[in-house]
Amino acid sequence: MTRLILMLALALAVPTAVPEVAVAQTQVEQISETLEKCREAAVRVRNRGSVGSGAFFYREGGNYYVLTNNHVAGREGNTVTIEMWYRGYLSQPIRGRVVFSTNIRNYYRDIAIIEIPESSLMGYQPPCIPLAPSDYRADYSRIYSFGCGAGSWLTCWEGHAFSEEAQSGHVINFHPQPAGGRSGSSIFSHDGKYIIGLIAWRSAGGQHNLDGGSENRSRHGIAMTKDEVRAALKGLPPGQVRVPTFPLRLPAYT
Repeated sequence: MTRLILMLALALAVPTAVPEVAVAQTQVEQISETLEKCREAAVRVRNRGSVGSGAFFYREGGNYYVLTNNHVAGREGNTVTIEMWYRGYLSQPIRGRVVFSTNIRNYYRDIAIIEIPESSLMGYQPPCIPLAPSDYRADYSRIYSFGCGAGSWLTCWEGHAFSEEAQSGHVINFHPQPAGGRSGSSIFSHDGKYIIGLIAWRSAGGQHNLDGGSENRSRHGIAMTKDEVRAALKGLPPGQVRVPTFPLRLPAYT
């Protein structure tokens, strides 16, 4: 009788345990696919002596387009190079041309777009992660970004926004504070479907070449929201975005 009870208990336990493992495995696979897609879209941008980051976000007419900052890529017509990563390997430098650039002093507006001929990619087709549409309610309480801290090998971090500003352009303030070289990095939605922000600045202080700096919570990064980037592409001046445009959920410890 004891043996029969034990067998019945084991049989009843199996149906509940297997689905849980399957669900967990599926979630891990989805996260892995999301990070892989974002990683392959991210690039390093070199402009003469400076270096920054960017991401493929659009493809049309035999060209790919990289979203980055004006202070990374420079003015319209400027020639820069980008480098990509694929399965742990770094590409050769690829030439591109800045086709859109805007930087308005004393405002949160610092954007550039680089055009890359598809023919220069030698058959490789990197994923393009589009800028989130205007009606997309982005959640900035959990954010991901790939970039080249200190201009080095591509890395990823997960962080969160803790406040927003809209007076001089719609931006989020977020942790961790980004290292130098991460300017131009995109902030991706949690599912990797959209670009929801563009990193450009950080608060004063902190170690220049280390994400997070000294992890002092008063030091943080500043990124334009997808709405501010869209406003710039439409030719609208900074500060024209209506807020709040997203449900900003703050961690309990803030």
